[in-house]
Amino acid sequence: SLVMIDLGAADPTSKDAIVWTWKPTTALGYTVSKAYGNRIDEAILRYSELYGTYVVCITSSSGYMCVAEYPSGKCLWEATASGYGPHSIDYLPNGNVAVVCSGNTDYNKGCVRLYTASAGKSSTRNVSKTVHGAHGVLWDDDYQVLWVLGDNTLCAFRIGGTASDPTLTEVTSLCTHSGISGGHNLSVMASDPDTLWITGSKVWTLKKSSGTLTTSVPGESVITTSAVKSHDSYEDGTIIQAVATNVYASHDTDTLRVYRTSDGGKTYVRTDYVFPDRAFYKARRVAAPYT
Repeated sequence: SLVMIDLGAADPTSKDAIVWTWKPTTALGYTVSKAYGNRIDEAILRYSELYGTYVVCITSSSGYMCVAEYPSGKCLWEATASGYGPHSIDYLPNGNVAVVCSGNTDYNKGCVRLYTASAGKSSTRNVSKTVHGAHGVLWDDDYQVLWVLGDNTLCAFRIGGTASDPTLTEVTSLCTHSGISGGHNLSVMASDPDTLWITGSKVWTLKKSSGTLTTSVPGESVITTSAVKSHDSYEDGTIIQAVATNVYASHDTDTLRVYRTSDGGKTYVRTDYVFPDRAFYKARRVAAPYT
């Protein structure tokens, strides 16, 4: 299941802290969810101008992608990409969907795909660009580009054409083709939207305005910097991480790591929340804005 919790609850690991749960059932209108494979690789909340409601975008590396109405959970769009390993997803302002696929065990199959989800629930038309081992994707409403994190690169793509016939064009001036290895997580630093978080063999930040990539990051003396499967942050500087600890599989964990600061990010204190009944791959801040 996808489980949304209240991080401010007295005990975030308790059932009382659960705000919302979701699974792709036939009762909710999902018809190809066999490819879901009982696993989730990404879940992002956005607001859809097309539908006039909030949506949650979800991927499963088993080969499944969908957009769910929030909070009803009903299916608005779904598709499959068997063997490609959909790893991350974002919802575009025009109702289309950007998905990155790692290629699973074959990173040469890694790619970013732009699906014409605005055309309807079952639309599978897409335009694709190869990105070796793609793992992360974000729409940037400031720069009007799609950021895509690959195994050893960060690319930016301009979206052109129309909603029904889109194009993807790499913006080479914004791309970072060195310094990144094992690229895994891509997210926005909420306290400074000019900065992107990147994780892989290390944790990096990238200044969009200057293109500066650095491993000198907030909380660096305390935060975990290896095996980080997800890394996100809040406006007050709080950082959350999911770090692989091999609970049921090598990539998952039962522990949410939360790093809080009370002095504007100069120092951080880590708190571990261990869930007795679940293991997960990623933990995401629930926020609809892109930046």
